[in-house]
Amino acid sequence: MGRRGIPGLSFSWKRAVGISGAKARLSRRLGVPLTRSGRQRWVGKQMGCAVVLIAGIALSVIAASAAWAGIRAIANTPAASTQGHRSG
Repeated sequence: MGRRGIPGLSFSWKRAVGISGAKARLSRRLGVPLTRSGRQRWVGKQMGCAVVLIAGIALSVIAASAAWAGIRAIANTPAASTQGHRSG
């Protein structure tokens, strides 16, 4: 099937009526795109930011637990306890 009409010349009744402009203004005001692909891009961008945030929190929790385990291990060593000393 070939294209109809004159190449390079197109007409959109939605643009002529003003629907496209109204949707664009509403989308900018809301901050969320109204098209399906725009919403998918927006959600993907938000998820990317959340992944970085969650990864940072997870790394800090792992580092804190490793540090806490190291402190507890040092406190429980025989050299740190007073069992080897006689008081007398």
